[in-house]
Amino acid sequence: MTPADAERYRRKADECRAKARTAPHDDDRAGRLRLAEVYIELAECANGGAPGNAEEEIKKRAYEIWQRHGRPEGEEDEFWQQAKQELRNEDKSSPIRPPRTRAERS
Repeated sequence: MTPADAERYRRKADECRAKARTAPHDDDRAGRLRLAEVYIELAECANGGAPGNAEEEIKKRAYEIWQRHGRPEGEEDEFWQQAKQELRNEDKSSPIRPPRTRAERS
């Protein structure tokens, strides 16, 4: 798989999360969120990473954010996006982060 595949899977995961927010039934919502998780794992595999590792970090962070905000209903996607951004920011500031390759810079 290629980086383009990884990006496609991430977009599909985002679509599933968006549809989950508007799903009329809890079962439908839960199913779409599970499907989003599968797409994220596929994206990680496409990037050569261990499946689930990044997803688990995001899940844990989003849960912490959700708890800090009083466990509100219906804001899962916002907390998910905030968690992803926080983790990205931490990675960028990490002193042990490997340097980007030329392809990653463009």
